[in-house]
Amino acid sequence: MIKLIGIKRAMLLAGILIVNLLFVGVFMGVIDPMRAETQNKLNMTSSDISRLSKEISNIKKELNDYADNLSKYRALGDRGFFRSQDRFQTARLLEEMHERSGLIGYTFNIDAIKSVSNPDAEKSKSSLITSRITLKDVAAHLDMGIYTLLYNLEYVFPEHARIHAFSIERSGELDQRALQSVAQGTSNGLVEASVTLDWLTVVPLRDDDDKKNGPRGFRGR
Repeated sequence: MIKLIGIKRAMLLAGILIVNLLFVGVFMGVIDPMRAETQNKLNMTSSDISRLSKEISNIKKELNDYADNLSKYRALGDRGFFRSQDRFQTARLLEEMHERSGLIGYTFNIDAIKSVSNPDAEKSKSSLITSRITLKDVAAHLDMGIYTLLYNLEYVFPEHARIHAFSIERSGELDQRALQSVAQGTSNGLVEASVTLDWLTVVPLRDDDDKKNGPRGFRGR
């Protein structure tokens, strides 16, 4: 075989074969691992880019939500939703609402506050508190006065007041004598009602707030 192709040509072919083998060895031992490592890095980079793109989208959404909710937050703040529940101020406000609604009169009771479990409030290091307010013997000449009171509870009373129970009934016969007493201002009322509402606000937690001492936020107790 060597005689047919010659010694020089045989040596040349052997050299080419050795070079090819060396090239394959270098490729398998160096280049291929480098290519695999580069591909892994490329995959990781693509994954990081995808993750960052998602985070940027989430941040944009949060910024949009923040802008949309900021006005609502400020409106709630202006309505007193983030203030302490002041018992004396509440009593004065209920007296003012009695006059504004054109009622003959009523009695009211403000229960002690209770803490309401709320994960969103706890995340902001705040506490959601509630107190029940009961209006009894709500007397009015006409039912319009009662419904005006309900309107004031919704739009005048500090946020957030929620009607829990409500009842209304006629307290006397509607006759000529009753109408005459209304006109003369001597009537004790033709309509009587009772209203129970829950007053909820959010107040910041203090370092000394704990379950033993109970929730803070009811000033004037």
